[in-house]
Amino acid sequence: MGRPIMPVGSAGANDGAEFRRAKLPFETIVIGPGSNTSHEVNEFISINQFLLSVQFYEQFALRFLGEK
Repeated sequence: MGRPIMPVGSAGANDGAEFRRAKLPFETIVIGPGSNTSHEVNEFISINQFLLSVQFYEQFALRFLGEK
């Protein structure tokens, strides 16, 4: 979507792990903004990261639904 994508791993938990354990025939992806403060008392993202993620989700939804 016009920006480079950097795949990274995460030690955090999410529903994607449950789907993988079920061994059902579908793919999962976990996407979202973040920092090194995930699930900590001071967890945060910058306002810029938030606004960029909103733009990404809008574009992702439109492309997923076939509406460019």
